[in-house]
Amino acid sequence: AQVIITACPLCQFNLDYPQRETEAGCTGSEIPVLYFTQLMAVALGLPEEDWGFDEHYVDPRSLLAAMTNDK
Repeated sequence: AQVIITACPLCQFNLDYPQRETEAGCTGSEIPVLYFTQLMAVALGLPEEDWGFDEHYVDPRSLLAAMTNDK
């Protein structure tokens, strides 16, 4: 999987935050975890500062940029 989308903000946190503790032994295995309304904000063209990605441990911006550049 390249990304995990959740319907629950607590689920998003519980999947994203522990990756900071497991990263030491698994470099390069980070998976961005998004709350579905964050993905909707991107799709609807809201300003980037409204996406809430600054709170994520694994920043999904590079994945989203790669997905939009594949066109």
